[in-house]
Amino acid sequence: MKWYAFSTEEITRKITGTISEIEAFGKDCVILNNPSASAEFPCCVVQPPLQKEVYLDAGRDLSITVEVWGNKQMEVLGLFDQVAKKLQKLNFKTTNTTPLHRDEITGKWRYGGYFEGRWNAITNCIERN
Repeated sequence: MKWYAFSTEEITRKITGTISEIEAFGKDCVILNNPSASAEFPCCVVQPPLQKEVYLDAGRDLSITVEVWGNKQMEVLGLFDQVAKKLQKLNFKTTNTTPLHRDEITGKWRYGGYFEGRWNAITNCIERN
């Protein structure tokens, strides 16, 4: 049986592509690093997955951090809920959230959370962990 090779890039593209389906973000507002003050808001910051090999490299436990940035507190809370629903469809589950915080540099609100899933080397899919 041949196993798929893990690709951080492929998984990250799948996550960002799924989140960019949310109308408020679109393609250009799902990014991999914190936005500057001149960025377009609302936006979503996705950290590429942290990974840990399991089952003799037949799988990997993945952990991602996602933050929604925007102008208003309630806006970012609502958008985060939409992100969580999108990630559930990819079999990521929410494990914790971050505090709602106003960023001093951008003057914007940010709220996020941590998500986990398990990548299967046999099927090349994310499974619930």
